[in-house]
Amino acid sequence: MADKKSNGRRGDFTSSSTNMADEADLSSLYFFDDPPLFESYRSYYQTTRKDMWKSISSRIPSQSEISDVSSVEDAASESTISGSPIRTDAYPDSEDFQSIINEYEGYEDPPCTLLPPTSFVTIADDYDCIITTSCERETRKFRVSEKVLSISSPVLRKLIVEAKDPTLRATKLDETDNGEFLGSDQDDSSTSLTLEGDPRAFEIVLQIIHYQEDDEKLENLEFDIFTQIVFLCEKYGWHKALRRWTRFWLEKYEPHALKPGYENWLYVTQVFKTKKDVAKLSKLLGESCGIFPARRSPAGPGEGRFLSRGGKVVDASLWPSDMFFQISRARDRGVNHFVFHIRAFIRLVQYPSKVCNFLCLALSHGYIMRSLEEAGLWMILSDDMQWHGSLKELQRRMSRMQFCTFTFLSPTHKCPVESAVNEIKACIRGGPCKGTCI
Repeated sequence: MADKKSNGRRGDFTSSSTNMADEADLSSLYFFDDPPLFESYRSYYQTTRKDMWKSISSRIPSQSEISDVSSVEDAASESTISGSPIRTDAYPDSEDFQSIINEYEGYEDPPCTLLPPTSFVTIADDYDCIITTSCERETRKFRVSEKVLSISSPVLRKLIVEAKDPTLRATKLDETDNGEFLGSDQDDSSTSLTLEGDPRAFEIVLQIIHYQEDDEKLENLEFDIFTQIVFLCEKYGWHKALRRWTRFWLEKYEPHALKPGYENWLYVTQVFKTKKDVAKLSKLLGESCGIFPARRSPAGPGEGRFLSRGGKVVDASLWPSDMFFQISRARDRGVNHFVFHIRAFIRLVQYPSKVCNFLCLALSHGYIMRSLEEAGLWMILSDDMQWHGSLKELQRRMSRMQFCTFTFLSPTHKCPVESAVNEIKACIRGGPCKGTCI
C-alpha cells in the first residue's frame, strides 16, 4: 500500500486489502488533517460496515426463477395456496417463528383506501344530470340529459323525481343497498344519480339513447359488454329504448351460444324471454364444467357462484339460481355415478372374495389400482377427497383405464368379474347402464 501523504489526498489501494474496517486501514485509505473530521468518518464507516448485511432485505424469487415446479393439488389441505408450488405450512418449527406468529396473531390488514381513477364523459352538451357509476377499474361521471333519461327509462324517471324532491332526497341519501344514490353533484343545478352497472356498458347505452351511437363500434361489440348491457336493460327498464340493437346482438351471438366464453347466454335468454339453445347449453355445461371448493372460490371463501370450463373461470353470478343448481346437480350425479362404479368394482375384486379364484382377483385388483394411478384418479378411492374436474374429463380419463381378469390367461374363463368389467366399459363409453355392475 502506498505511503500516506500529508496533503490530504486520497491514498492508493488495491482490491486485495482485507482489513478495511480496521482503524489502521482506515487511516491508510483516507488521511484527514482535521482529527475531529477523521473520527467522525471512522465512526460512520464502522457502523455502516457492521450493519451493511442487515440492511439487505430478503426477497421472494420471481416466477421465472422457479423452474420445473408444478402446483400442488391437495383438495383436503387448508394450508396450500391454489396455484402455488409452495405449501404455506412448510415453515420451520422454531421458537423464533412461533414468537412471530404469537405477535401477529389476530392482526388484520388495514382497509385499502386507494380509489379508482375518475373520468368525466360528456354525452349531452346541454346536460342537466350527472350519472356516476363505478367498478374496480375506474369511476365515470356522465353528463347527460335529464329529459332523455326520463323518456327512455321508467325506473330512472322515478329516481330523478325523488332526487329533485328535497323531502324524498333526504330520506334516500343513505339508501344505497340497491346501487342507487340520490343527491346533487358539485354543480347544484344538475341532478346527480349514482347507479349500479359497468361504466363501459353505461357509456354505450347513454350514447344510444342520446342518438350519438357509433354503428361500426356497436356491430363489433364484445359479448361480455353485451352481457353488461343486458343487465342494465333488466335493472333500468331500457328494453324498448335499446330494442333495435339488442335484437341485432341476439342474432349475432346465438350461433356461438354453445362455445366457451358465451356461458352467460343463459342469463341473456332469461332477460329476453327466449329458450333458444338453453337446454343444449345447460346439458353441455353439466358435462364440461368443473367446480371450485367453497373455501377456494375466486371471490373468496364461500363467496359467489363459479364454475370452471377449459381451464378458465366461469362467473355464474348472473344466471338464474335454479339454472345454476340444475347444472351443478347434473354434473355431480354423473361424477358420483362413475366414482361409485369404480369403488364397487374394487370392493368386488378385493381378497378375500368368493366371486372367483385368488389369481383372477389379484390380477383384476392390480390392474385397476395401477390404471387409477396412471390416470391421476387415485383420489376417488378416498371418501375425504373429491373430484373437482368436469364430468367429461373424468370420463376421458376412465376410458384409458385397463381392466384385466383371468380371461387374459384362460380365454374360456367365465366369472362375475368379467361381466362387471364389460358393463363398466359400456357405461364409460356412454352406453346404457344396467346397474348390475354396481
